[in-house]
Amino acid sequence: MVSARTYYRLTKPGIVYGNVFHAAVGVLLAHASGLTLLWSGGGLILGITAVIASACVANNIMDRRIDSKMARTKKRAMVIGQIETPSAVLFALVLLTVGVTVLVRTTNFLTVILCLVAYIWYVWIYGWAKRTTWWSTVIGTVPGAIPIMAGYTAVTNHLDASAWLLFAMLVLWQLPHFFAIALYREKEYRAAKLPIISVSLGRHQTWRQMAVYGTLYVLSLVGLVIAQTFALIPGLIILAAGAYWLVIIFRGRTHVSDTWARHVFRLSLLLTIVLFVASSITVVIS
Repeated sequence: MVSARTYYRLTKPGIVYGNVFHAAVGVLLAHASGLTLLWSGGGLILGITAVIASACVANNIMDRRIDSKMARTKKRAMVIGQIETPSAVLFALVLLTVGVTVLVRTTNFLTVILCLVAYIWYVWIYGWAKRTTWWSTVIGTVPGAIPIMAGYTAVTNHLDASAWLLFAMLVLWQLPHFFAIALYREKEYRAAKLPIISVSLGRHQTWRQMAVYGTLYVLSLVGLVIAQTFALIPGLIILAAGAYWLVIIFRGRTHVSDTWARHVFRLSLLLTIVLFVASSITVVIS
């Protein structure tokens, strides 16, 4: 009998938690409070958690052959046959049904549509792209940026400048984040014959793209401060953190090493924490 822990790992908890974290930021920056925060915000978090988990299970099903060729994924449950495909499909469908049901009952039509678009985009569009083009990382940022927008619309029920700026911010944050992974795991991607950017275009071109998108990320933070999505003080805090990250990215200009790439990656995770703190402070002082 397959353990609950094995099914839990099939949902890729790290990806789920990261995306739900961003969804929570969206809820906070929509200035939810009282019953709205408990009902729409709480419902959004529960519903989107199940939807994202379902998407990750579906991705595990589709990627089992690729995963068998990579050192860090070759022992996943789908690869070694610990979980059979029909069981995984049923698990994904149950999670998706539960997630959508919760979203329908607690949020709004716009938010449900956003979550379904993210699901389809991640499972099928990104799933196809990662096998065919280095643009897959850029394509994959769309479902990765939708959770923060969905968190915002769960409360506001509309897409305004702040919603789009939050979306842009996460698209631009993801690119240096994932390109850094592409650099320090380049050998694994090459072995799996995946056309990731570091394999297709080379390490220096990957750095150049990181520098461009990192710069645009900082500019998106400026836009969020100007739009008053963040209050001034917390806005300046996240802006300073983003600027420091950009400085570290530019340090890779002369030597694009694995050590440097790992440092950029770790700082990107730290930025997520700073983002949440800045959002929380904004709510408190608004």
